[in-house]
Amino acid sequence: MTDPIERHAHPRGTEEPSYWPDLGRRFQQIQATLIHGDGEPVLSGDDFYGEALRRLLTSDSGWMTRAEYEWHLRGHHVFNGSAAETARRQAREARARYAVSARAIRVELAARLREAGSSERIVPSRYRRDGVLLAADWIDPATPASPYPQPERDREAMPSRTGDYRWSRVLEALRAAGEQDGEQAAAWWAQYTIGGSSHGDVAAVARAVLGGIDACDPAVLDGLPAFDLAGYDAERYRIQAPHDAPKWDDLSDADRAAAIDATRDGFTTAVEDGVAARCAALLDIDAPSAE
Repeated sequence: MTDPIERHAHPRGTEEPSYWPDLGRRFQQIQATLIHGDGEPVLSGDDFYGEALRRLLTSDSGWMTRAEYEWHLRGHHVFNGSAAETARRQAREARARYAVSARAIRVELAARLREAGSSERIVPSRYRRDGVLLAADWIDPATPASPYPQPERDREAMPSRTGDYRWSRVLEALRAAGEQDGEQAAAWWAQYTIGGSSHGDVAAVARAVLGGIDACDPAVLDGLPAFDLAGYDAERYRIQAPHDAPKWDDLSDADRAAAIDATRDGFTTAVEDGVAARCAALLDIDAPSAE
C-alpha cells in the first residue's frame, strides 16, 4: 500500500516549491528542540506550534513573508513601469517622425494631382480633371478645395516647403510644443477627473477611460482635452516655432495646415499617453504601450 506522504511528495527539481518530507523532518526537529533543548522557552498549545512554524518558515525553506512578497512585487512593477515608459517614448518619437513624413508626402502628392487636374493637356476631359482634383482634396483636405488652379504668380510667390529639411525641423519643434501643452492638459484632466479634485468611484472612471483609449473608443476620446484649433494663429505659431522658422505670413496654405497638424498631433498624442499613464498608475497596472 502506498504511503500517503510518498504519494504527495515531489522529487527535487520539479515545479513544486518545497520538498514536503524534508519540511516534515525539519518541523519534527524544531519541535524536539523546543521540548528538550536547553534554554528554550516553555510553550504549549498554539504558542508552541506557532513558534515551531515560525522557525520552520523563516529559515531556508523557500517560503517568504507577505512583506517580502510585496517588496519583490513592487520591484517588479517598477521595472516593468520603466520599460513601458521607454516603449511609449520610443513610440511617440516614431509617430512624430512618421507624422512629419506622411504630411509632407500627402501635400506633395496632392500638389502633383492638382497640377495634373488643372492641365487640359495632361487630362483633356473636364469631368476627369474634376475627379483628379477631388482625389487631391481627399488626400490633402487642409488646402481649400477648388476646381480651378491658382494663378501661376501666386504659386510662385508662396511655394510649398515640402522636402525642405529646415521646414521638417520646424514641424518637429511644433509637434514637441504640442506635446508639452498636451502633457499639461492631461495633468489638469487627471486632477479634476481621477485626482484630488474629483468625486465618486475614480477607479471605475480610470478603468473605463483606460479601456476606451486602448480600444480607440470615440465616446472616451471625445471626453479628453481637445486641441484648440480655432485658437491657433500667427502669435501661437511665433511662440512655438524655432527662432529661424519662416514667418506665418510667408507660409502657404499647405504649410500653415502642416504646422497646425504637427502641433495638434503632438497635443493629442501627449494627452492620450498622459491620461493612460495616470489611469494605469491609479489602478497600479502598466499602461498599454502605444503602437
